[in-house]
Amino acid sequence: MGKILLLLMFVAGLVSSNDHLNLFENTQKLSNISSVDAPKVEELDQRKLRIMCEGKMAACFRADQPSTIFIDKTLPKEIKSLTLVGIYADYLQFSKYNSIKDLRSCDIQKEFIQDLDNLKLAAYFEKGSCSKFI
Repeated sequence: MGKILLLLMFVAGLVSSNDHLNLFENTQKLSNISSVDAPKVEELDQRKLRIMCEGKMAACFRADQPSTIFIDKTLPKEIKSLTLVGIYADYLQFSKYNSIKDLRSCDIQKEFIQDLDNLKLAAYFEKGSCSKFI
């Protein structure tokens, strides 16, 4: 029984990793930055996330751990995807140019939502500025 549970946990991890990789590749296409390797995504509870990221951010990456993105594991799946697209856009820009244009990341998130044609997610996104979600 323990082996089956361990296998299911491993498969769930692969599915999550594949989802993250697909989102990263999609963000690369939207940003026209393809020469950057995908970062590792670490999903943390809110207490640990506040330690790793400044304030009450939903996701971040740090200069001292540049190949890892930290994200709130309690976010609903759609919001987590949108947040990852925003932080991936920041990560790609920072990796390539050593700077981040916030409006570019916002535009990439908007393109992502339009590609999904998800009205609920679009309405959620439009309630506030991009900076609230990335």
